[in-house]
Amino acid sequence: MLVVVTFMLIGVYFLRLDGTELVDDNIDPNLVIYKSKVADAAVDTQSMMQYNNADYGFNLFYPVNSQITTQSSAEGELEIFTVNIEKDDNEVTVNAMPVEMEGFIRTSITINEEYDIAVDQREAVRIDGSSVKDGTDMSLVIIEKGENLITIQGTGQNFEDIISYFEII
Repeated sequence: MLVVVTFMLIGVYFLRLDGTELVDDNIDPNLVIYKSKVADAAVDTQSMMQYNNADYGFNLFYPVNSQITTQSSAEGELEIFTVNIEKDDNEVTVNAMPVEMEGFIRTSITINEEYDIAVDQREAVRIDGSSVKDGTDMSLVIIEKGENLITIQGTGQNFEDIISYFEII
């Protein structure tokens, strides 16, 4: 019995709840791990397209029948780069911005739950809540990359898929 319990504990340590192996020994095993699906197998190019941004250092994969738009804007001297992905009346927004903008981003959401996660082997924060602007439900992932933050905001399966396929380069 002790042997079985020991193996179960070891298994829980090395596996995420859905059976995905941890991708980095340095990441806290108690985090929800979003292991990049890209590392598991080739991306199905029939259903997914790739967007690459070498300037901000990320790749994202999105459903082939989505509309994607990009734009750059400035908030004073701080530049914000935005990628919007729309599919079936569901929008996911990916932003790259200086880390100084984190406080501003956090004030845009009423926080119901906040917890640490890992996205593509990087520690990140996930916030589930609602938009301060219009009260709609939303989730927000914040990933720190050097002097920039990458945020992913949205709801539904498109949001979950984009997090799962997201890569830091």
